[in-house]
Amino acid sequence: MVALPSGTTIQVRATGEGEEILLRSAGGAMELSIRVTEEGPILSLRGVRLEIEAADRVAVNCREFTVNAREGVRLSSAGDVELRSDTEIRTRSGGATFIDADFVNLNCLDRAGYHDHRPEDAPADPGP
Repeated sequence: MVALPSGTTIQVRATGEGEEILLRSAGGAMELSIRVTEEGPILSLRGVRLEIEAADRVAVNCREFTVNAREGVRLSSAGDVELRSDTEIRTRSGGATFIDADFVNLNCLDRAGYHDHRPEDAPADPGP
């Protein structure tokens, strides 16, 4: 174990389940844990804030991705935002749902691949 001037400690240890590196606050609370297990590494981080800044791209590739926020979620982009699913997309709101845009297009683009697709009903390009 190594104690830093702030009172934070760094501990490296081997357990029956693997090896781990622990970073604890001066009060003893676990702030960062890196556990190396048979299944692979597990990273756990606790703190007041988590900030990631990348000059190019942040990519998350996983089997399942879950976000739970107590007060809000905000997604902002200076470019396009695209949401895709190979199955269902469900939206549920306990209050009003607002969609504000120059145009709102529903089921008006290429329907190829959908259960109701009929090639003879292909719409013309709606344009901007």
